[in-house]
Amino acid sequence: MSPAHFWRMVQAELRAVFGRTSGKAVIILSALVPILAAIAMNRAMISAEEATFNGTPASTFLDMTWRGVLDWALTGRNFFILQLPLVLAAAGTLAGELGDNSLREALTRPVPRWAVIAAKMCALTALSASSLLLTWVVALAGGGMVAGTEGDIGGVSLGFAASLGSDLGLIAAAMLAAVFLRSVGSVVVVVIMTLIVDMALGYGFKGLGVLGVEWARAAADYLPGNALDVWQGWNAAEGFDPRQWAGLAVLFVVGLGGALFRFQRMDIP
Repeated sequence: MSPAHFWRMVQAELRAVFGRTSGKAVIILSALVPILAAIAMNRAMISAEEATFNGTPASTFLDMTWRGVLDWALTGRNFFILQLPLVLAAAGTLAGELGDNSLREALTRPVPRWAVIAAKMCALTALSASSLLLTWVVALAGGGMVAGTEGDIGGVSLGFAASLGSDLGLIAAAMLAAVFLRSVGSVVVVVIMTLIVDMALGYGFKGLGVLGVEWARAAADYLPGNALDVWQGWNAAEGFDPRQWAGLAVLFVVGLGGALFRFQRMDIP
């Protein structure tokens, strides 16, 4: 298959991914979240002028700079708000087309199946990158208007960049579920419930770790959800954790590799 043919496949997938309701929801929420973050920061700045905690002004506990707005926007974006439509987009591009048999037409053409998965992954990566860039730009503008432009934003900008890796890990997991379930709704339920269970296990292991159970503390570091939280490393004292990046790489390879392996061998009705 020629590069030009593959690029046409990617273009078709881009139109499909960005044209679906899930894709439009990702873009809309990507702009809405930083706007709400800027509004919340403005309210917090007004309230903090008078509020105190144990005699200490509340303003000392908040990062009232445009970096703070970027931080709030990034945190809000990655706390299920954008995860659900991203999973929907991944499920729609594979499980949806498997479920309504529209993928059969593409596979009747002389194209390798790996190229179909690769083109879909390229389109979903573009959706994630566009979402992150939009959130960053709107948060930057909103933060500048609300809190001025003082403060280093390099670290939190790295957090936005790291979020692309988190998104890709989540998308790969959704695509793996999609080739087995062939139902958009089922994929969303399974992936979101898995994330919820993973979060509960993480809190449980960390709680046991506080009580002195060393194996539980170590186990929490190797849960998939911990890898998806790699973006939080920008604000950690020790910086980004290599173990999280390694876990994210494993999640991506297993998810996308498993989806490709299954897709190569499955019967498309």
